[in-house]
Amino acid sequence: MKDAGQPDLLHADIRDKLAGLRRALTSRLAVEGVAWTVVALVALVFGTLAFDYLLRLERPLRAAIMAVAVASVAWVIWRSLIQPLRVPMAAKDLALLVESRFDVLGDRLVS
Repeated sequence: MKDAGQPDLLHADIRDKLAGLRRALTSRLAVEGVAWTVVALVALVFGTLAFDYLLRLERPLRAAIMAVAVASVAWVIWRSLIQPLRVPMAAKDLALLVESRFDVLGDRLVS
């Protein structure tokens, strides 16, 4: 996104490549977040099953353990899926990321 008072000095090809990088990063973050969510859900199922089978808990204690487990999964969803996808990815930040990966560019891309 460009500022209201500044002209867009970015070449169209570079803008398109940075947009592709933004899409790739967003999809990578989404897939990674969904994977962590699935891991957390599997851990929830096996963890609550183990507690229930081994300890033969009363219903109120089962409900409390399930509430803690569901809150933990909600925290994993927030930290691994929602928060990373909310981070803005400006063209300047993406250019700095590319420059840090490819040292040969120096500061040519961001400037």
